[in-house]
Amino acid sequence: MVMALDSKAVAYSAPGKALLAGGYLVLLPQYSAYVVALSARIHAVVSEEEERANTHKRVTIAAYSPQFKDGEWVYSLGDGSDKSSLSPVLTSAYGNNPFLEAAIRTVVAYSHASGSRMLKKNVSIKIYSDDAYHSQDDRVTSPTTQSRFHYHLNSIRDVPKTGLGSSAALTTAVIAALFSFYLPDLDPLDPSNLDKVHNLAQLAHCTAQKKVGSGFDIASAVYGSVQYSRFAADIISNELFDPNSVESVDKFSNLVKNLVESDWKMTHIPSSLPPGLSLLMGDVKTGSETPKMASMVLDWREKNPARANEVWTLLDQSNTALVNTLYQMSTLAEKDPRSYAQLLEAGIEDSSPNILHQLRENFLEIRKYLRIMTIESHALIEPQPQTDLLDKCNQIPGVIGGVVPGAGGFDAISILALESKIQDIKDFTSKSKDSEFSDLIWLDLKEQRIGLQRESLSLYNNL
Repeated sequence: MVMALDSKAVAYSAPGKALLAGGYLVLLPQYSAYVVALSARIHAVVSEEEERANTHKRVTIAAYSPQFKDGEWVYSLGDGSDKSSLSPVLTSAYGNNPFLEAAIRTVVAYSHASGSRMLKKNVSIKIYSDDAYHSQDDRVTSPTTQSRFHYHLNSIRDVPKTGLGSSAALTTAVIAALFSFYLPDLDPLDPSNLDKVHNLAQLAHCTAQKKVGSGFDIASAVYGSVQYSRFAADIISNELFDPNSVESVDKFSNLVKNLVESDWKMTHIPSSLPPGLSLLMGDVKTGSETPKMASMVLDWREKNPARANEVWTLLDQSNTALVNTLYQMSTLAEKDPRSYAQLLEAGIEDSSPNILHQLRENFLEIRKYLRIMTIESHALIEPQPQTDLLDKCNQIPGVIGGVVPGAGGFDAISILALESKIQDIKDFTSKSKDSEFSDLIWLDLKEQRIGLQRESLSLYNNL
């Protein structure tokens, strides 16, 4: 479906992520995580949809994801006089989309409490995603040869995801675009508003999941590559998950506004990988059920608190060591660029000890404790096929180390490698007859420090 864009439309995009260090520990505020933002982005384009008749005091919000079969969700809202204005009713027949619905509900509530005059407008949301978020087995060409966005033969629920945080990027991009549309005098990227967008996106994401998660994926989608420590889980009360839990639309909206504009006391320190190093993400075309795995780990922790604390303390020390090594490399690159260039030239294969060997040991230590958690919790954090794949990757010249990021499982693996060797690594695995590489596809992405950003409408011409 090719749709013209209103010149008054607004477009925002948010990046995917790789949780390089801090998996599971990030659930608790005393631990920090190292999150790398990725160049794969999800885009939301919001405009007024004037062609739909606005009758019976109902407002229509129509969302389209034209890259996927049956990618249409049409919601009906009340006009603000009762709680139906905060409960999007799905009127299309293609299945629900909880993250989209929660994003709409949350930003509408905030906009209502902020006195928006745009809430009676019918709205169109067009959503686009870069290739790396989904396996590309069913990919077809895009409407224009210049487009970065490819289309799929199947519906979005039938196309495997690669585990880059698509729900967080979707929620963040939609929140930002709707925020800009409903409150046109406020710039979502202004520092005074960016935290509000973050808090709105966290609330919406938790609402969709019906629980309060760690929030690292939303933080990265908003702020980019960061060292992150979470907010207190009890800051979000259960009544904020359902507008019907309070007696009026005004009260619910004010609860949302007060929460969004409060200090969440979380930490997000801008970070980036050292120069000359690149992150490779390898899809194994499977994917994992993250909530189920997290439940298994938390159950293990509850039943074995002493042992779990022992393992988590050692894992945290390994995570901290990795981050410190990366920081030391960045400092060396800045203060002594000649020595740093010589270090990269010598590479990981150099027999004399250097900081690259230290970085590899950091990865191996992290993986050791993740495998212990795998065995003891029975959650497939680093399942054997992923262990074999990562071990094989470590034998390739130029590879420093890697992990199954985030919650682990069969999501895309993360490999840190010398930037100068990236193409050699890809060529090696594509030509190798080793069975470990048979299902491996390197995703077309890299680290991108920037989080949420506004996009030019020209990017979506003729789509």
